[in-house]
Amino acid sequence: MSDIDIKFEWWELILLSPMLGWPGLLLGGIAGAFAWRKRPIVGGSIGAVAGNFVWALAAVYLM
Repeated sequence: MSDIDIKFEWWELILLSPMLGWPGLLLGGIAGAFAWRKRPIVGGSIGAVAGNFVWALAAVYLM
């Protein structure tokens, strides 16, 4: 048995999220821009951030 354990702090996961969650960033940005047609830039930005974190958390959770 190994005593090696991989643990990340919360801020390290935020720094790692663009590498893990880039598909969510793209999909969330597109979905947010279409969902908020009156302000597509704001909707796309909010959707991209939310999609990135959802995808990254799902990737870490399913590891």
